[in-house]
Amino acid sequence: MKVRTSYMLSHDIDWFAEIACMKMHFASNGSIIPITMEVQELRSMQRKVAEMPEVFLEDELIINESYLTFVVNRQREIYNNYLRSKIINDDQTRSLLQEREYVFDREWYLSSFKSFAKKGFISCDWDNELQQYIWVARPKSHEELQIALPPLTDNFICKNVELFRAIGLAKIVIWCLKNNSK
Repeated sequence: MKVRTSYMLSHDIDWFAEIACMKMHFASNGSIIPITMEVQELRSMQRKVAEMPEVFLEDELIINESYLTFVVNRQREIYNNYLRSKIINDDQTRSLLQEREYVFDREWYLSSFKSFAKKGFISCDWDNELQQYIWVARPKSHEELQIALPPLTDNFICKNVELFRAIGLAKIVIWCLKNNSK
């Protein structure tokens, strides 16, 4: 059975592809994934990746700090707007909530992306506000991984131009092409 659209839109699916000889991890965050595969194939791919060893250390990774800052600030704004929207009758509670600064758990957010980057993937997250994938973590160097991934080839792109644009992969592909060490 193919992965259904309703399932894609309600789950954060980890999917994988190869772009310009670079191994990519994408966290869908409830967006449409551009690869058509059977549910069993997707689960098998996820299992294979989960079993892969880490080949990079923490200090061999690059984190997209500008995007992370954007995410932290956006989360803080959402939290503050939530607080303003609540009617709080208790003065003590209101005071505590107003004094409390929103704390975004940076390491919790990064943990999954770092895990994939340590395995050699360029790890990307779908941003619902920006409507595109953004790379979050990647290894400093490119290493050939011994795993077969579905390629996002020119043929795929030509056949699926509207979907490709709609899911915001164009910028990622251009970045991969420019930064491919081969």
